[in-house]
Amino acid sequence: PPLPYLGITGRITDGVPAFADQVFPELFGWLREHGVEPGGAPFIRFRQLDPQGEPLEIEVGVPVDGTSEGDERVRPGALPAGRYLTLMHIGR
Repeated sequence: PPLPYLGITGRITDGVPAFADQVFPELFGWLREHGVEPGGAPFIRFRQLDPQGEPLEIEVGVPVDGTSEGDERVRPGALPAGRYLTLMHIGR
């Protein structure tokens, strides 16, 4: 089934790790402030790639149970139903 989530999307300027290191704490802080419990593992979704396959725009997200309202920065979404490739990166 579709997986509802809340996430923050942005353009990459200093690489994926720099964006994720900045935005994940912001997202989890927002969830805490609004009393929203994560419903699964956080993820990074590549939204736009350049012709060489390098990410230009990504979204960091956290699954949530049910539907949750966002705001101008934190937006609700849903990963479509289906099967996905999952890659776990450990370290830098």
